[in-house]
Amino acid sequence: MLVTAMDPLGNLIELGEERWGHIVTGHPEMESRLKEVETALRDPDLVRRSRYDDEVNLYYRRIGEDYVCVVANPLKGFVLTSYVTEAIKEGAEIWRKG
Repeated sequence: MLVTAMDPLGNLIELGEERWGHIVTGHPEMESRLKEVETALRDPDLVRRSRYDDEVNLYYRRIGEDYVCVVANPLKGFVLTSYVTEAIKEGAEIWRKG
């Protein structure tokens, strides 16, 4: 595993090499941001529930003017994708940094 992280809700989430390869193929801007992905899972600024899938969370961590967003299924314990974004998507807020 490239990343094994406990999110602030107590879920263990992993990111393997195969999934990371898929992420950087679709989002080449992520290639140098593996550490930010891990930080977004361990210490996010905000966690929202996906509007499309109740089992999926979006973990946001600010980096400069943008956010790294990590999309993960915490119940199954794995990352689906990750990308850089300027805006936080709609969805129910389930956790916010104090």
